[in-house]
Amino acid sequence: MVHQSEDQLFKYATKEDGFGLLKLLKESNANIKEIDFESENLTYNPTELVELDPKIYKTDMILELDHLIVLTEFQSTIVKTIDEKRYRLYTALVDYAKRNNKPLILIVISTAEKTKIKEYKINKDCVFTIPIVSLKDFDGDKIINNIENKIKNNQKITSHEMLNLALAPFMSSKKPLDKQIEKTVKTLDEVRKSMKCSSDFVFGIELLIIEKFIKNERQHKKLTNIL
Repeated sequence: MVHQSEDQLFKYATKEDGFGLLKLLKESNANIKEIDFESENLTYNPTELVELDPKIYKTDMILELDHLIVLTEFQSTIVKTIDEKRYRLYTALVDYAKRNNKPLILIVISTAEKTKIKEYKINKDCVFTIPIVSLKDFDGDKIINNIENKIKNNQKITSHEMLNLALAPFMSSKKPLDKQIEKTVKTLDEVRKSMKCSSDFVFGIELLIIEKFIKNERQHKKLTNIL
């Protein structure tokens, strides 16, 4: 049911939303600064793209450009070999499903590791490269407080600020991950009610984060209902 909700939200997301995310990732990892994300078009591929169980075999979000397919994965633990194998499976499935010969890149957004490049050796001649992006240089608590102040002062909230808000759980915070997700969801709800800004893309990202990291059933239901 949650995957269906995600698909519906991303169907109404604009290409500017996706480019905003790619720009943030590029600015956060020097190793992917050379990747060309310039494109006239950007589309979001829903879970129907993969015929296997999407909860197991699908990466969190896929953005397709004119010349490149970008897969993104949210991770709260250190990337281990089993994760590297899983990521390679994701890219292979998308590559097979699309059949359009576009190159693919998978980027991990992590709360557990610093920005870096990891390599999974398939054999001595073939290496699967995985850029990891850490958002810990950003202050998630400060970003949320800034949004709350803008709501109180009747100020406009930009799409860039909304994107940062959605990703606040992956930034530095005094709160544990589940509590920061809950705080982010409540703030998103306040933004929506105040009509200062609205973004299906941002709400879609938050649904992905809830689905993946909120294990308590009661808390999960509460937060998804708010969104």
